[in-house]
Amino acid sequence: MSSFTLEERALVDEMLGQITRHARPNREHEAYYDGSFAAELLNISTPEYLGRILRTVSGWAGIAVDVLEERLDLVGFSDDDLVDVFESNALDEESGQVHLDTLVFGIGFASVTAGGDGEPEQLIRGHDAKNTTGILNARTRLLDAALTREVSGGEVVGVELWLPDQIVTARREREGAPWRVEDRVFHRLGAVPMVPFVNRPRTGARGGKSEVTAPLRRYADAAVRTLISMDVNREFFSAPQRYAIGLDQTDFVGPDGGALSPWQILTGRVWSTGAIGEDEREPKLGEFSPQPPGPFLDQIEGLAQLAAAEAGVPSHYFGLRGDQATSADAIRAMEARLVKRAERRQKSFGRSWSEVARLVRAGRTGVSVADVDPSRTRWGNPATPTVGATMDAMVKAVQAGLAPGNSRVIWDRVGFTPEEQRLLEREVAQQRSAQTLQAVSQAASAGVGASAPNPDALFDDFVPSAEG
Repeated sequence: MSSFTLEERALVDEMLGQITRHARPNREHEAYYDGSFAAELLNISTPEYLGRILRTVSGWAGIAVDVLEERLDLVGFSDDDLVDVFESNALDEESGQVHLDTLVFGIGFASVTAGGDGEPEQLIRGHDAKNTTGILNARTRLLDAALTREVSGGEVVGVELWLPDQIVTARREREGAPWRVEDRVFHRLGAVPMVPFVNRPRTGARGGKSEVTAPLRRYADAAVRTLISMDVNREFFSAPQRYAIGLDQTDFVGPDGGALSPWQILTGRVWSTGAIGEDEREPKLGEFSPQPPGPFLDQIEGLAQLAAAEAGVPSHYFGLRGDQATSADAIRAMEARLVKRAERRQKSFGRSWSEVARLVRAGRTGVSVADVDPSRTRWGNPATPTVGATMDAMVKAVQAGLAPGNSRVIWDRVGFTPEEQRLLEREVAQQRSAQTLQAVSQAASAGVGASAPNPDALFDDFVPSAEG
């Protein structure tokens, strides 16, 4: 078996270092997303070990990510020749996983390779940022090289190096041992068959940013501390605390005359005391007023408002009361920022899926990606329109002559799936064919067969295309 070249080894070491440097923030973002994080306690009013015992968490980070991802529905590509690739790779589901990883980690990846036995002819896979990285070209916004790693027992034992002309697979027995190249798959794409999906990039931070932001994590921590304090308060005041003046523990006895334990004394409804002599003081019994959970709930609501503002979602998504919309206009106003954020992600992620489509076409034809035209992507509406309002708007657009009734643009807006649109196209073609046969039959019956219309000409006004 051969080994890496010096240049390849340098690329592998550099990208493995990138994964290691980002491992800690990636774990933190994922922990806040799935609710497995442990908030730091102040150890003032509650001891630290209570956090480990109660395992209290906040789901705000997961809500902030999920409500945005749920509005990013990739429904297909604009070109019919990519329908089979979309369906065979279940991209309606796989795309959601890629988008979710991108929102959690700030960057995600999708690769295009030849499929194996039992797989699609061209396999499109998503890759997470915990085990995948690349060298991002700031000029092309694509990857100059990429790397996926295989971890076993906490050690990196395998890697795949993705280059513009080949994919190199290598393994080693243990960490620190030399790499052995097991396979080299050459291709003529002229580009790395790995596409980055970047969330919220900036000119000074092309690598993107997670939706699990620092402010959102701080608000989640504060909410956890408040919930723990509320739990402690409940345990102390679920049985009202009482006090006794002029008595000691031996004065509290049970029905059998035996002394009661401190817990029995605290929770007992009837206290029995010994006889009081003439020279003894009369004991005094009292009860502390319990602390209601209201102040804790008010604090949590205040934190939820801050978290909702940071995440750009309506505050009732975080369980706040009194913020329910009463009309369709109110719903649109509350969700305006969330919808705009979703539209921005559709634009950004759409370019990445377009690059995936170029890789698919280049692989089919055996040419360079540079010689392949990009393909547009089709997305579901990220807003929450009513069906009646959408239908009314589309009918008016057709009546005004802005679009034909069989336009795919109209069908997309109404909400027909790609499969439903293909069925509609066939049904429209069948109707036109029936109309043609009827016209020919009527013309023949009238004795004007020589002037019967040309059947092919009747279909000139119905040419399904990407633009409708």
